Amino acid sequence: MEKIYIVGFILGILELILYLFSPIFFLIFSIFLLLYLFYILKLKKFEIYVVSLIFIFRAFIGINFYDYKAGDIVKIKSDFIECKGKIEKIDNKKLLFNKNIYLEKIPNGKFEILGEIKEINKRYIVLNEIERKEISQNFSEIFFEKRIRVLRKYLSNGCVNLIETMILGEKRVLYKEIQESFIRCGIAHLLAISGFHIGIICGIILFILDKIGLRKEINNIVGILILSLYVYSIKISPSVIRSYIMIVVFLIGNIIYEKNDIKKAFMVAFILNLLIYPNSLGSISFIMSYLSVFIILWIYPKLKIDKKIKNSSTYNFLIFLFIIQIGLMPITLYFFKTINILSFFTNIILMPFGSFFIVMGFFSVLLPEFLLKLFSFIIQGSYDIFEILLLKFEKIPYLTIEIKREIDFSIIIFMIIIVLLLLFKKEKN
Repeated sequence: MEKIYIVGFILGILELILYLFSPIFFLIFSIFLLLYLFYILKLKKFEIYVVSLIFIFRAFIGINFYDYKAGDIVKIKSDFIECKGKIEKIDNKKLLFNKNIYLEKIPNGKFEILGEIKEINKRYIVLNEIERKEISQNFSEIFFEKRIRVLRKYLSNGCVNLIETMILGEKRVLYKEIQESFIRCGIAHLLAISGFHIGIICGIILFILDKIGLRKEINNIVGILILSLYVYSIKISPSVIRSYIMIVVFLIGNIIYEKNDIKKAFMVAFILNLLIYPNSLGSISFIMSYLSVFIILWIYPKLKIDKKIKNSSTYNFLIFLFIIQIGLMPITLYFFKTINILSFFTNIILMPFGSFFIVMGFFSVLLPEFLLKLFSFIIQGSYDIFEILLLKFEKIPYLTIEIKREIDFSIIIFMIIIVLLLLFKKEKN
């Protein structure tokens, strides 16, 4: 097995241990695992141990393991909308499990808040403010904020909110009813900027550059620069990082005429993601993004029908949608408490409309105001059709089944591990 896959496997195991057990057990297990690899398995590859030790170091200096309680004084950094925000850092470290903050009478914007914890519940830390420091916006944030204000002059709030969600990664502005409709229809993945979104946007960028008539190498270099600027400007998530790294690796391969290996690009993205954000497993976006691509790259090819068979393309498309649904079922069951029964049918219809809206949304945030005014009926019309179909599909009986009881996260992890072990055992045989 190549080094990059070994490193990815080791970091994946360490990340699971980090979430399932205490920090002390994580440290002991990490040392034991590395010693076992070195002395028992005789794995004498220097890079494996360097990357593993960097991950362990990052986990201990970057994650806040402290068990906070009411009355504690904390310093929290967050981006607030309607008095709510996702905790980016608490006492200059990231939390292991994602949590939000609620603070009364605070304007929208980025702030560093010194305060006393009033209450801690499953989703929120409620804070009494002591001191507040505003964090200034960068150029791209100011630019897109102005663009959103312009969009609201010509498009409905629902349409603009969905553009903010799908193009800029700001999901908090989305109406709760629309978000629930996406979940019930089994297309919640469209709300998170992922490889699907980045792929469409990268395709648009390269298509425009190609029409300008530049050399292929120049197109790819400029494409990387524009894509990097776009990723820097939006809300960063694990799915964005994965998609960005994989596409950049692909474009660099085109520049230097190297054969692209998408599986290795996936592993590079996975490793870098964990090194940058060692608390990634607490993110729904991380789990769904990497699990989806893993299914596409390693499982789907084993189930594809031979091209020689009649209508194989149609059958393969249905198989593709079906295995994605089955593969993500444990995750949707745990986080959303739903089982999607017929969502692969809804994806067949709704995905093309979602793709078109992503294209329209991307252009809408870049078009000059006079062109936006001219084409606003197309953008608004694509949203209206998409919304109508979404609301119609969610009324289909037994489209999804809702589960009322709580589900233990360790059970979900166990299910995924069992499936992976069976898969690789079959492949080995």
